[in-house]
Amino acid sequence: MNEQEQPRLNVDEKEISLIKATFAENDELLKAMRALAFGLPVSDTNKETIKKTFANDELVKIMRKRLVPQLDADAPIGQVADVWLGVEQMIFNVPRDTVTQAIKYKARAVDMTKQALELFIDPSRERISLDVTGVEDELGINILARNQYIRHIESQLLFLKMIAGTKDETPDEAKKRLTQDSAQ
Repeated sequence: MNEQEQPRLNVDEKEISLIKATFAENDELLKAMRALAFGLPVSDTNKETIKKTFANDELVKIMRKRLVPQLDADAPIGQVADVWLGVEQMIFNVPRDTVTQAIKYKARAVDMTKQALELFIDPSRERISLDVTGVEDELGINILARNQYIRHIESQLLFLKMIAGTKDETPDEAKKRLTQDSAQ
């Protein structure tokens, strides 16, 4: 594997550059995206900023890949991603209600995530409701979907923040930093 590949991030250099250009030191945008995704109040100014940001088709592709991953023939070996991977661990050798619960809450969370992506593209769309009070739900599917959705959106926004916040350093700068670190 060459040094340019980033096996655990599943993003290439072009994507990293766009993430940095868009989100570096831009917590206000990330927080506005989170508020929009969670159905919280968002100012008209922030909605317009989000809409302009996601007018970039390349950024939409990155977000789609992060939020709702699908099998991709071009994915590097060992980096295949799909929104349904991992569900088998929740449904193997468990009671029927648990299988039903796992599949239905995952499907609902995926739908909510797709809606969030559409909201980023067009913030005037109907917002997602995270309210689960008063809903008859014997298996807790709605609360499970809600909480998985919240965790997923938050983790992906954190991913963007972390990537955007990484500083580029030359090989000489890295060598100097590593030398200083090992001297301490």
